[in-house]
This record gives sequence, structure tokens and C-alpha cells, in this order.
Amino acid sequence: MAYKHMVLYVGRSSVFTDARFTDKLRNTLATHEEHGWELASTAARSGPLGDVSGLWLFFKRPADFVDTAPTVEAQDEQVA
Repeated sequence: MAYKHMVLYVGRSSVFTDARFTDKLRNTLATHEEHGWELASTAARSGPLGDVSGLWLFFKRPADFVDTAPTVEAQDEQVA
């Protein structure tokens, strides 16, 4: 089976924003799952002091996947 791939980076603002980083990560995963993307792998990006400054997210989905979920723009129009 052929796949499409996508790589996203989710960064942290600072070492003191664990809750915001977790929320940002959860939202990114949920949004992409809605559009048929499957998380295939992750890789941490370390800062100069060895702390994790963000995560690389590697996604895949079948090349013939048809996305029927509404886009963010379409959802915004429906709210207005």
C-alpha cells in the first residue's frame, strides 16, 4: 500500500510550560487524526542543556485517502 507522509514540529516555549505544551500536542494529534493521519513515530528535539525543546511528529495515511472532515476554515464559517 502506498502512503502519504507528513512531518510536524511541536515546540515548547520554555521549560515552565508543560501544561501548554501537552495541550498543544494533544490538539495537534486530535486534529490530524480527524483528517486520517496516523502517528507513525516521534523524535525529541533536545535543547543546548539537554532538555526537550519540542517533538517531531511523523504521520502517514493511505495515498488514496479521501478527507471528508471539515477544514478549520469551514468550521469557522459554520460558527459565524
